[in-house]
Amino acid sequence: MFGRYALPTDDLTQGDAVTVSAEANEESAYGAVQLIAEGPTRPAGITADNGRWIIDFGSAVAPVAAAALYHNIDAGTGTMRLEANSSDSWGSPPWTQDFVVPPATEDGWAVSPWMLLEGSPSYRYWALAVDGPNSIDPIRVGRLMLLGALRDLTNDVRWGVVEEEEHHILEHQTDLGIETVYELGGKRRRFSGEFALQDDTAADFISFVRSVKSRLTPWLLIPDATVNDAWIVRFEEPRWARTRETIGHNIFPYRVREVARGLPWP
Repeated sequence: MFGRYALPTDDLTQGDAVTVSAEANEESAYGAVQLIAEGPTRPAGITADNGRWIIDFGSAVAPVAAAALYHNIDAGTGTMRLEANSSDSWGSPPWTQDFVVPPATEDGWAVSPWMLLEGSPSYRYWALAVDGPNSIDPIRVGRLMLLGALRDLTNDVRWGVVEEEEHHILEHQTDLGIETVYELGGKRRRFSGEFALQDDTAADFISFVRSVKSRLTPWLLIPDATVNDAWIVRFEEPRWARTRETIGHNIFPYRVREVARGLPWP
């Protein structure tokens, strides 16, 4: 599965001139800067059941998609909204769009929503707003991505893809076989499969792997473009490999794994 993806350079929040602040109630140990940090495992926090983070790009930007990764928003009681304005004013911003926050999975872990942006918005100031009542306080979000491009490899993924989900545990066993098992941090998912690519698309895939420097930089993956579930992943190996199966036809293994979520929040 490899529906849509974004390169690290597609995330407009990673520019040197970009600043972010919490409108109020910033959680001191989880500062606003964490909202756009590369690693999503240390979240930005607000010590209330509602609030807003404000991002100043310095000049107008025009993202086409957004993703809110590793949050603790309760889909049943809270809402999460993206807003934009030409000035730092949020009483009635000219552009808004709600994330559709999926319900948590049966193990209690939140699903990261993504969305295509409507109306071709182009503004200097952007905000991520959360409205209560939210059953979780403080609210925390691991990373917001505002994407200047959301790409499609127009791929041919071979059948036989393996999907895995692993819950980290700490397990102690006595000499008599009595087991004590503790949950240790969050779960991680992975895909393992193969692309069958023509020469022109093979060049795009190689360029993509080079752009993320193999394993060095995490990137956004939408495994299924029809499902509201965004992953932030790394390749599992620091290399790419190609089998030239026949004239103009190439086989590439690909194995990706989610970036660790760390401890539950709160």
